[in-house]
Amino acid sequence: MDICFFDKQKISVTVDVFEKDNSGDEYLGTDHLKYLPLGTMTLDFIETDFNNFVSFQGFITIWGLSGFIAYSENAKNVVGTERDFKEDEYTRILHEIHEEVKDKIISAQDEIKHVAYTCLDYNGPDWSRGLTSKQRHYIMIETWNGSNFETRDYNNRVTIKYYTELSKDLQKKVFYSENSLSEGDLAKLILNDNPVFVEVYGSEDIASLCLIEIKEMLANGTMIKKCKNCNRYFLNSGKKEYCDRTVFVDSNGTPRTCQMIGPKKAFLDNPAKKVYSKAYRTLHNRLKKGGKYRVNKDELDFWRAAAKAKLEEVEKGEITLEEFSQWLADTIKSFREWIKEGLQWQA
Repeated sequence: MDICFFDKQKISVTVDVFEKDNSGDEYLGTDHLKYLPLGTMTLDFIETDFNNFVSFQGFITIWGLSGFIAYSENAKNVVGTERDFKEDEYTRILHEIHEEVKDKIISAQDEIKHVAYTCLDYNGPDWSRGLTSKQRHYIMIETWNGSNFETRDYNNRVTIKYYTELSKDLQKKVFYSENSLSEGDLAKLILNDNPVFVEVYGSEDIASLCLIEIKEMLANGTMIKKCKNCNRYFLNSGKKEYCDRTVFVDSNGTPRTCQMIGPKKAFLDNPAKKVYSKAYRTLHNRLKKGGKYRVNKDELDFWRAAAKAKLEEVEKGEITLEEFSQWLADTIKSFREWIKEGLQWQA
């Protein structure tokens, strides 16, 4: 399995894929996932449930089987001969490989999770607050007994190659050229192109490649965070709290993501926020309707600031939900007296 780094921000991975020939039969070929955001493979590895065969198969479908050779003799025998298998036969073999590797893969996955949480997670260990990912990595290496961060790469013989890659259009011109191109032909062709310098790492151990990707993430300050809705890691700049994974597709065929539904769901799942929202709507309706119980905007804003302060007390455990609910009920019931007293105190 090979992983490439483009300008330290994108990755390209060579994987095995199913294709159909002219007869309709399915066979395995190779494909390249190019220009994925740095960190994509590692997060997929961390978030896959390798106890579950369907999840394992899904990971293999995207990232190929060759990264599992270090864990499985069956995988070693299959990789490179995939074209000999029909899909149903290949699925049966995958079942056997899954049973062979799952315990070892889960152990390696736990190692990668530890490294990612310690070094890259915005909400990592308490001691990591205010430290850069590189500083956190230094502390991890110095204090984590048995860390395989350096030794795993060596033991599994990671290969490193370097080459330059042309822009996509020129790659196609070179690849589909009817005649072989001489040095002079190539010189003319790429005269105005700006080739990208590429590092290619190869390994039969998916965890080793994840560690290499983590090293690149450390070098580039790439951080991760757990989505507040699905609780899965996603690449993050520090501001977002929800990922862009699709949760469901609505009746109009529009994908609904964690980013779209998460904030409202979090609000509705919080009982203190629910009672606050109900109380706020009651007063806001008075703002719109007027009459005997009319509330003006300044009064509503004053009450809202006081209510949010009380809400924070609930979230900190300083008062109970019942006490907060009673406070809300009392202020609404005797709003005119409460607001008069509050505004006098503020003055």
